[in-house]
Amino acid sequence: MVASGVYYSLVVLWDVKEIDTTAKLDARTLVDPVQLSFGVVAGAGALVALVVAYRRQRVDEAGAHREATRLHTECFCQAVR
Repeated sequence: MVASGVYYSLVVLWDVKEIDTTAKLDARTLVDPVQLSFGVVAGAGALVALVVAYRRQRVDEAGAHREATRLHTECFCQAVR
């Protein structure tokens, strides 16, 4: 759905209505916008995946820090008793 939206916006930006309809269109001319739209969607998906992986790493690091702090606190509480 996103790819079709990108494709449509590329068609509007390139103003396809002005293309000479009497000339033959080759496959390369028709495939280029499709490849570009899928490339844009793939790039956006990769960016989202990177952000999610970064957030997951930060949450895991924060959890490890909390666990280390908890163990440190428990050790000193037992030493005081």
